[in-house]
Amino acid sequence: MNNDDANIIVGQNLARLRENRNLSLEDVARLMRQQGYKWKKDTVYTIEQGRRALKIAEAHDLLGCLGEDPTDIGSLFRRNNEHILSLKINQLDSLSRNIQRELEQFEQQKQVIGLTIYADTSNGYLSDVLAKHYADRFTGILDDMTQTLKKHIPESKE
Repeated sequence: MNNDDANIIVGQNLARLRENRNLSLEDVARLMRQQGYKWKKDTVYTIEQGRRALKIAEAHDLLGCLGEDPTDIGSLFRRNNEHILSLKINQLDSLSRNIQRELEQFEQQKQVIGLTIYADTSNGYLSDVLAKHYADRFTGILDDMTQTLKKHIPESKE
């Protein structure tokens, strides 16, 4: 995790903790001023946006102000499981759509190859029996591959 990612996660966690306690940006700034910090509501906002890093001493005091265990600074760096799950679902949906597109292209190419084999037979390049044998064998292999892929790919939710 790089610093930018860490700042974003800390900001998201701060916003979640603040909102869970129905506190405004100004409420949190006021609580931190009571701890001796020169925070304004803009300070809280820039932290929540991931544009300002939170110092360890600030994190300790901030957690205490929010009614959390001040020694559990790592809690600010934990990713929200719901957010992670949502990201993973979106990634899987995107991959599924990409695979569906690839399968469609695969089917089109399979048809082109079948037509090419048929054309070669019509032009006398391959004997009818040999061409049919290769075309059937090739089509069977591709059909098996297609079915195997489809079994392992969930339907897209489009």
